Amino acid sequence: MSAIESGENTRAKRISCIERMLEARRQGDVHAMLDDCADDVSYRIMGRLGDRPLMPPLEGKEQLRSDLAGLLRRWEWTDVSVSHILCDGDIAIAEISGKKTYRLTETVFDHAACILFEFSEEKVRAIREYFDTFTVVRVGGFSM
Repeated sequence: MSAIESGENTRAKRISCIERMLEARRQGDVHAMLDDCADDVSYRIMGRLGDRPLMPPLEGKEQLRSDLAGLLRRWEWTDVSVSHILCDGDIAIAEISGKKTYRLTETVFDHAACILFEFSEEKVRAIREYFDTFTVVRVGGFSM
């Protein structure tokens, strides 16, 4: 297999991995979402509430498993779809959009985000999520 073919194979596997993770998230399945993650994976929602992070960084598969379960119970993604996935080397970015529901108030709103995935070998090592934090703060009723 040539280096180009090998690179395309790796790229295709990483895109497939991201599609599986995002589908598991859409369905609220934290365990399936983390299947392709390294044990020391990190997860960050980028954005701040005044002088503090919107959400504290999560480190390690076990912390993600426990904290993401609560997050997914509060925010429903059933009408969110993947628009694009771009992959270059060990970095991939997924663009998502659609309707999202904040279950505590049943508020439905338009949502768009870019999620960056860093790979090490065939495992996801880091996830950083970028989105309209103002809308999420407003819908969630968080204080600044």
